[in-house]
Amino acid sequence: MSEETLRPPQAPPTDPTLPPLVTHALFGAPQSGKTTLLAALETAATNNGRSFTPEPGPSTDFFTKLRTAMAPPKRFLPDRTELPDTLHITFGPRRAARPRPVDLAFRLRIMDVAGRVTRDEEAGEAPSAEREAFIEFLAACDGILFLVDPRRESEREQRDTNRHFRSALTRLAQRTGLHGMPRHVALCVTMLDHDPLLRRAAEAGFVTQDPHPPHLPRVRDRHARDFFEWLSHWPEQGGAREMHEALLAAFGEDAISYFVCSSVGFRLHDGRAVAMDRGRENWQNISPSGDRHKLLGPMNPVNVLEPVETLVARVLEERDHA
Repeated sequence: MSEETLRPPQAPPTDPTLPPLVTHALFGAPQSGKTTLLAALETAATNNGRSFTPEPGPSTDFFTKLRTAMAPPKRFLPDRTELPDTLHITFGPRRAARPRPVDLAFRLRIMDVAGRVTRDEEAGEAPSAEREAFIEFLAACDGILFLVDPRRESEREQRDTNRHFRSALTRLAQRTGLHGMPRHVALCVTMLDHDPLLRRAAEAGFVTQDPHPPHLPRVRDRHARDFFEWLSHWPEQGGAREMHEALLAAFGEDAISYFVCSSVGFRLHDGRAVAMDRGRENWQNISPSGDRHKLLGPMNPVNVLEPVETLVARVLEERDHA
C-alpha cells in the first residue's frame, strides 16, 4: 500500500472543466454487502440515465472483475472480492429536461474503512500506521455511507456491526473531537430482498410497489427512519438500537439520512415485478448455488444510487454556502 493511497483526501480541485470531487467512506462490517452494493452502483447509475466511468487502473479492474463474475450464464454474486484501497468513479449528469443540482455530474472517491480500523484491535495488537492512516482518511471524508445488514445481525455469531462501528467511532472522535466529525451520513439498511425481512416489512405495511414499470418493491425514503427504528426493536437485531443512539450522539440528527436498499433487487417477469398479492416468492432474485449465491436474473437495484446522490448534493450545497 503506497503513501499516496493512504494520504487523506485533499481539497477538491477548482478546475471548472472538471465535475466536482466528493469523498465518501464506505462503512459496514465484513460481509455486510459492500462489494455487492458497489457492483449494483453501476447498474443503478445506468438505470437512472447516468454514465458510469471508473478511473483507469485499479478502479476499472475492480468493476471489470465484478461484471465478469455476474455476466450470463454464471451470474454469481461477488464473493468477498478484495476491494482496492480507493475507488475513483465519474458519474455523468442525469438526462433530465430540468436538471436539479443532484442531477449534475460528479466525481466520487470512495474507500472501505471498517475492516481496516478494527483488524489490529481484534488481534490484540497496537494500532498500526495503516489503521491510523485510514482513520485520517475517515476524518477528512465529506460523507459516510453506513451499511446495516439485518440478515447478518440476526445471526448471533455475526452480530458485530455495532462493535466495528463503535471501534471506528472511538478512534475517529479521539482524532477529531465530535465537532470535527464528517457532517453527512447515509444510513442504509440493506438486503430488503432477503425474504424473512421482506415478509415482515410487507406485513408491517412498510413495503409498496412503484406505480410505474417495472413496479419494484421498496420502502419509501420518508418512511426509512421509522423502518430502521422498527427493525432495531427486534430482539434478534442485537445492538442496532445502541448503534443508532451512538450515531445520533456523534453526528447529530440533521446529519443523517435514511435509506432502505436492495443491491440485487427483485426478479422481473415479462419486464416487471409481479403484484404483491400474487406471492413474494416470485420476487426473489438470488438462489443458493453450492457455497455461493447466484442471480436468477439481472440486477435491479433499489435505492443504491440515491444515498450517494443525497450525500453529494448535501456536500455541494454546503460548499456553495461556505
